Amino acid sequence: MKFENGVRQIQLQEEVPKLTQHDKINLCFTMLGASVSSMPRNYRSRTETDKLELFDPEKVVDSKKLSSYWRKIWELHNQPERRDCVKLRYRYVHVPHNILPQYPRVPCKGVFCLTSREVKWYNITPNNLIHIGTSTDEGW
Repeated sequence: MKFENGVRQIQLQEEVPKLTQHDKINLCFTMLGASVSSMPRNYRSRTETDKLELFDPEKVVDSKKLSSYWRKIWELHNQPERRDCVKLRYRYVHVPHNILPQYPRVPCKGVFCLTSREVKWYNITPNNLIHIGTSTDEGW
């Protein structure tokens, strides 16, 4: 399957996370109700579909034909104050189930940033992803 207007369904390469002692302590604190990351304590991970998707803003042909959540990411990605996103060629991944991403190191789901162009679409792992958290929530 090819990109269709910047969006492609993918499979996440599930890896057994290499948990550090810090990760284990944070997971214990999280299970006890403590906040151990920059994510707000009452933040509820938001998913828009049950599909695992990769979104590449560089491959968008018509932003008006994007689904509402990818259109919102497209608009945020291209805001003048976020020009680094364009310059650094960020891509985004929608993950509908909890993973242990590179950041924050707590289980979460939703929209993640894939910051490296070195990672191919067929080889994305949770450790390649950074949760973009509440930065997309305004206006949704």
